[in-house]
Amino acid sequence: MKTSSGRGALISTLLIFGFVLAAANATGLSLLIEHLENPDFTLVGAGFTSKIANAVSEISGRFPGYFALFFIAPIALFALAAFFVGLRRESTPATAIEETAPAAPSGDRLAPALQLLGLLQQEGRLIDFVEEEIDGYSDDQVGAAARTIHSGCRKALHERMQISRLNDAEDGASVEIASDYDPNLVRLTGNVHGEPPFRGTLEHGGWRVSALKLPELTGGDPSIIAPAEVEIP
Repeated sequence: MKTSSGRGALISTLLIFGFVLAAANATGLSLLIEHLENPDFTLVGAGFTSKIANAVSEISGRFPGYFALFFIAPIALFALAAFFVGLRRESTPATAIEETAPAAPSGDRLAPALQLLGLLQQEGRLIDFVEEEIDGYSDDQVGAAARTIHSGCRKALHERMQISRLNDAEDGASVEIASDYDPNLVRLTGNVHGEPPFRGTLEHGGWRVSALKLPELTGGDPSIIAPAEVEIP
């Protein structure tokens, strides 16, 4: 919509300039000729508009070539320019003149994550637990439910992926960070200053997925992580 209105405004501006230039040419040159042929001719006084109109009318009749050159030519020139502007903009691909919308996430890229989420729901009812309002339940009730969810989610993960710790030391142990450590594998916290090597306390050993085996997708919408269940009596 913005592109179409901008093109129309530009074409209209070109046409208006053509008419203004033509009118200025016709008026100025006709008055010049009138003044040269009649030195007493002046615009001062009454009938200013009529004097201009009479001068233009008289010159257009006496010198038709003048009118074609100084009046019709500017209009034709700007009309031709407006035509080519519209033709060029219409032939421009829409992607080059319209704002590019952000690309939607690919279904193929999301499918494995959604599939794993569906398995966690299937084995451990993880989504049911997260979406449940638990403020009205006691800690004992939440704890009992969490034990069941933990068992199911652990089973779903261990059956389909191999998970190992990045640092085998026990949490709380004193560890040394080498000078060539990988920031992707170790996140430093606390009072970090100076250059490595560092020595600190292991707060969390980190996790790495070293193997992943998901069931083969059989089609359908991957965003459906759990179908509705209906029991027929």
